[in-house]
Amino acid sequence: MFITTQPKHNTEKYIKTLKSLGAISKLFSDSENPYLGYRVAENAFCLCFDAENLARADTSVDAKKGATGIGIKTFLDVKGGVSLQKIAEFNKARNLYKNYLEDPVKLVREITNLRNKRIQLAKDIHDLDFLMYHSIIRGKGKFYVVEEVMELINIEN
Repeated sequence: MFITTQPKHNTEKYIKTLKSLGAISKLFSDSENPYLGYRVAENAFCLCFDAENLARADTSVDAKKGATGIGIKTFLDVKGGVSLQKIAEFNKARNLYKNYLEDPVKLVREITNLRNKRIQLAKDIHDLDFLMYHSIIRGKGKFYVVEEVMELINIEN
């Protein structure tokens, strides 16, 4: 997806940067999984790929390269590929969905609408044609990079 379309020197720089960050994480963590703070991940990505850093804009995308918006996420591989991590929070919109806490279908529908609006807003604000997730999974002794399309959820399906 994104990383495979970038110039080789940018990708190599990114791999070296992630390896270096993983290597020094033993200075502040005893975990077998290298530590990588989300702000560090966002900054490393933007630096290595000459992307515009949008992380402080509080939208669904943390970086922009051309007309592509990238949401940069870090996850911990807990056991066998299972990891529960947040993608987005809707605490400020709680008043819009708190009445549906007893009705799971209405609750999911409302949260889905909020997510879709948030994604569309990011596309509109930053003039983007394509959105994707760039996820860095912290596994035992290494990082894994996974990229996925950031699509609107089809509520009817």
